[in-house]
Amino acid sequence: MSFLHELPIADLIASYGYVAIFVIITLESAGVPMPGETVLISSAVYAGSTGNLNIALIIAA
Repeated sequence: MSFLHELPIADLIASYGYVAIFVIITLESAGVPMPGETVLISSAVYAGSTGNLNIALIIAA
């Protein structure tokens, strides 16, 4: 998935992992305009394509 390497969200996920996913989704749920669904889907695709993240922990975040 070469298109993931061009997204700034993919860099955030690769650098900070589960913490970034949790913080962005939490802030979006609190009402701050953040791309929560985009981060969740991008991190799931990133986990599936690279194997660097565990999909179960992404769902838990």
